[in-house]
Amino acid sequence: MIKINLLPSDSGGKAATGGPRGSMATPGAALFYGLIATVIVASCAYAWFAFSATQDAMKRLKAEERRRDDKRKQLVDKEKEFEEFVQRSSDIEEKFAVVQALNPENRLYWSEKINMIAKARLDLAVYVTKLSLTEKIEEKETQESIKRREEWKNRKNKAANETEPKAIKRPIINQSLLVEGIAYGTDSPSQLRQLVLFNEHLTSMTWTRQNGKTAHFIDNMESEFKPGSMKAVKVGGINVLRFGFTCVALPQTDNSNTSQTLLGATTTGGAAGPAGAGSKAAGKAGGGKSPADFQAAIGNKGSAGGAAAKPRASSRKEEGE
Repeated sequence: MIKINLLPSDSGGKAATGGPRGSMATPGAALFYGLIATVIVASCAYAWFAFSATQDAMKRLKAEERRRDDKRKQLVDKEKEFEEFVQRSSDIEEKFAVVQALNPENRLYWSEKINMIAKARLDLAVYVTKLSLTEKIEEKETQESIKRREEWKNRKNKAANETEPKAIKRPIINQSLLVEGIAYGTDSPSQLRQLVLFNEHLTSMTWTRQNGKTAHFIDNMESEFKPGSMKAVKVGGINVLRFGFTCVALPQTDNSNTSQTLLGATTTGGAAGPAGAGSKAAGKAGGGKSPADFQAAIGNKGSAGGAAAKPRASSRKEEGE
């Protein structure tokens, strides 16, 4: 007996075998599921690598930020050190300028000048009764300091906490010596003659130092003395001429040329010989006053000619010797 199955088959018209439905998977479905799994795995791997790379980049970024902060801190420290260095440099420069000014190139040795004054009155009837030294110190800003502060003012890229450079000043020493004394003589003209000779001797006076160099009294001093008071008086019952004049020194500083330019002083220096100095000051006895002026001051103006002629002759004689 033949059995015929009239029910439709599960596989496109093929007769059913009688086995369970869906028991065998097709190759296309396996391939599809395999591709899905591969994509998922690749995506996870990419995400992991991307996450790892991001973490590494963040670590490197944080490390660079730390290095940047360290560099900034070092830069701030260096700026502070630089500011301290500049301040110390300014202080050192200021102190050095002060030290230089305290030992100027044209420094005067007043002990040497006083020795010359004592030597100048030898063989004369002139006695020094009083010596008074006055000193006045002025401060002037150095050219380097002025230039530095001008550059700072004109500079535009200043720091917020940057301060103007401190002005550096050097002292300029101004000194003068007042010489007071009395001149003896038989009469007023002879007394005046002694004073004129004393001034001539003083302006032409030299002094040999221990190092062998010759110094002149008018070195680093104004060539003309400033006259003071003159008066005929009696000392111990003897008629004398009481006089006074001032020897003014050139400004003393670390730069003699600058200091002389500041106050308009004329340098006489050691280059001018004693004879030249004496001849220049002979007619200016006592600093700018002629013998006639001295004579007029003591009431003997008529005898001025004779009083003046003799000192000049004496001066020429001494210079010839």
